[in-house]
Amino acid sequence: MNFNKFDNKEKAGILLFALGIFYIVFTSVVGFTDLRVWMDEIFSIYAVSNSFENMVAITVGDVHPILYYLIYKFFIKFFELVGFSNIYIIGVLVSLIPMYLLMILGATKVRKNFGILTAGIFALCISSMPQFMHYAVEIRMYSWSLFFVAASFIYVYDIIRESTWKNWAILTILTICSVYTHYFSAIASFSIYFTLLIYILYKRRDLLKKWIVSAVISILAYVPWLVIAFNQISAVSQNYWIEPINFSTVLGYIYFILSPFKVRVEADGIVDPTIIGTVLLIVFVVLIGYYIKSKKTFKSNYAIWAIVVTVCLPLIGIILSKVFRPVFFPRYLVSVIGCFWLGFAILLAKTWDNKKIFLPALAIVLVVGAMGAINFYQYDSEEVPYGYFEEPFSEFSEYVKPGDIVFTEWSGTMLYSQMMLPSPHIFTGESKNIAEVIKTTLNDAGVQSEIASGSNVYLVDFIGTDYFESSGRSNFEDCVQENITLERINTTGDMIHFYKIIV
Repeated sequence: MNFNKFDNKEKAGILLFALGIFYIVFTSVVGFTDLRVWMDEIFSIYAVSNSFENMVAITVGDVHPILYYLIYKFFIKFFELVGFSNIYIIGVLVSLIPMYLLMILGATKVRKNFGILTAGIFALCISSMPQFMHYAVEIRMYSWSLFFVAASFIYVYDIIRESTWKNWAILTILTICSVYTHYFSAIASFSIYFTLLIYILYKRRDLLKKWIVSAVISILAYVPWLVIAFNQISAVSQNYWIEPINFSTVLGYIYFILSPFKVRVEADGIVDPTIIGTVLLIVFVVLIGYYIKSKKTFKSNYAIWAIVVTVCLPLIGIILSKVFRPVFFPRYLVSVIGCFWLGFAILLAKTWDNKKIFLPALAIVLVVGAMGAINFYQYDSEEVPYGYFEEPFSEFSEYVKPGDIVFTEWSGTMLYSQMMLPSPHIFTGESKNIAEVIKTTLNDAGVQSEIASGSNVYLVDFIGTDYFESSGRSNFEDCVQENITLERINTTGDMIHFYKIIV
């Protein structure tokens, strides 16, 4: 390729795209070498490590749709054919794939529709802006929900420019995939369809027939999951622990998107305002102001449309949380931030001729990306090193036989017990005094019958580290206080202890 044949605007786009490629490769290298997992990732690994039938049963009983687990399972089976079985590495790869697919869409669809500069800014943003690096390697469904929603919105542009059945079919397939990946990506897809309907009714009524066909097919494709979805959502509405949403929470949503993270935002944690996040927010406001003052085109209006779709998701999440009970985590925003940065890229590229806006704005984006990369690389993880529990659990499994009774306080060790022990009966006391759980359970007539039939009773005690603490109580001391006799089983590892309970 003769680089000199391009004008300065195109050269800038190519360089930015190349920088985006660097960032996604950097993210991949870190993801494949810093092998750590947290509770939700342990669940993903646990689910797909089961047989297909058991995996379906486990995921149906969870709080998310099933498509991500099917994708993960497919790749496990594929790599088994070539003799590779590291389920963790496969999980990281599965999470990275949609990010590379977005880069491909940037190099093709975004470049074709909006130019090389917009494609370059988009590639840079989706590879280096806050949260992307983290969720690109997390063994969960978020990168896939991000891809399905962003790709859907990218194809909306093609549909409006060229309303072929092929483009509508692609949008429909992406939408079905989205709704089967995460319930809030389903809401994001609904927002895309709803806003597209408004556009069609006002501007392009000739597209209404195809919109109806696409919407009906998407709805019918979801019907088989409706009963399961209802049961999962009902369980969530009863058991979620999210704090009530207030102004600080909403402000945290903004900084979740704009601030380079230093610590993991778990559960309903709030991202506090930061100086660099505020500066990036100012850049975004300036770009909106430039759009308002400039001549409107469909491309610039499409950028605002992307922002509207982004805002719809937390808005609907807030409404649901206020009407029913809090159900919206900040990480659910990941589904729509691809749309946000596409809109941002279009608006920033539009200011190319006004270097007083373009250059400072781009400089801030580059600084945020660099800070994010440094924080990602130096991340003081509170996660458990992958494989850390495998050796001690393997040693412990030699003591356990099918039908034995195992108590554990932490859900992570519960999942490891289910994965690595030979079919024990497991009781967990998450957030409770495990000693009290043990005493109450051992008094149960059914449990006493099992013990009388030869079942042994064990305690799996997660000790924690300086970074990752358990409940803060000493389970051993609690058991001693409750006159529960424990016999230590010698195993490898200092984060977890195993005991036989003498009954």
